[in-house]
Amino acid sequence: PMTDPSDAPSPNTLSGIRITALPSFGQLRLNGNLVAINADLTLADIPNLLYVQNSSVSLTDSFLFSVRDNGGTANGGTDLQTTSSSFTFN
Repeated sequence: PMTDPSDAPSPNTLSGIRITALPSFGQLRLNGNLVAINADLTLADIPNLLYVQNSSVSLTDSFLFSVRDNGGTANGGTDLQTTSSSFTFN
């Protein structure tokens, strides 16, 4: 989980994610379009994010993302997670 003591009010809520690494064996697509590294997705985009496997071979794959909250950056706050999280497909 992401915490930011400089944000007020706290706790903040999820507002989106940033894709920080793409899958190795597939593609991420948003509404049919390829997602690029460092793409910022809104909370409304997340349900439309689709993983498309490149081959018929069953492989484990993953992508990395950072969480963005709605707290903003006022008063030295951070609205983007500084370390990436992983989402894995089996």
